[in-house]
Amino acid sequence: MIKPSMSKTLTCSRCGCKREAYELNGVNLTSTGWDDDSRAICKRLVDCHSAEADEAINWLLDALDDDNEDAA
Repeated sequence: MIKPSMSKTLTCSRCGCKREAYELNGVNLTSTGWDDDSRAICKRLVDCHSAEADEAINWLLDALDDDNEDAA
């Protein structure tokens, strides 16, 4: 993973956690050097502390559990 030489702390729009720019998706890098994090979200779902992330993880775990039951 390439990390920017100048780290900048931005905010996840879902969970509100402060993260480095390279840890977020959806950061709008403008030509003026200002970073718009209004739509930024954590790259790693497990690191996001939002209700949406919890719901997605629970859905995924349930789906994997169902697949294991079907295979048995």
